[in-house]
Amino acid sequence: MPEYVIEAQNLSKTFAGGVVAASALDLKVERGTVCGLIGRNGAGKTTLIRMLMGLLHPNSGTARILGMDMWNAPSTARARVGYVSQSQRLHGWMTTEELCIYASHFYQTWDKEYARSLARHFGVAWDRQVDAMSGGEQRKVAIVLAMAHRPQVLLMDEPAAG
Repeated sequence: MPEYVIEAQNLSKTFAGGVVAASALDLKVERGTVCGLIGRNGAGKTTLIRMLMGLLHPNSGTARILGMDMWNAPSTARARVGYVSQSQRLHGWMTTEELCIYASHFYQTWDKEYARSLARHFGVAWDRQVDAMSGGEQRKVAIVLAMAHRPQVLLMDEPAAG
C-alpha cells in the first residue's frame, strides 16, 4: 500500500462574493514523488497549497501533509515541511548568512553547512544583502531557507518566478 505524504479529500474553498477556488478536490502524492500543479491564473493552485500548509481553512474536506492536518498541527509537525511562498518577503537588509542564522532558530534540524552548500550550489552570495540581489537570486535564497532544515516535504509556490 502506498504511503502518501500529501492528501486532499473533497477539499473545497469559496471566497467572499462566491469565488470558488477549489471544489471537491482530491489529491494523493506518494513519498518520493515530484508533483507539479499546472493551471491558469486563478485556478486555485496557491489556495490549495495554503490549505495544505494550514494557512487557509477550507470550507469543507480535509488536507493533510505527512498524515497531519497542518491547521491543527504542533510546531514540531510543521517543521517537517519546507515552504516557499509565491510572494515571500525576505528581510532585505540582511545577508543570506544572517537570514540563515535568523531562520535556524525556528528549526531544531537546521543544518548550517547544508545551507551554505545549497547557497553555493545555487550561486547565491553568502555575504550579500538580499536587497542588492535580483528577484531570481532572492527566490534562490528563499529556497535555501526552505530546504536547510532538511524537510520531509517541500512545497513551492511559483518557485521560478523572478
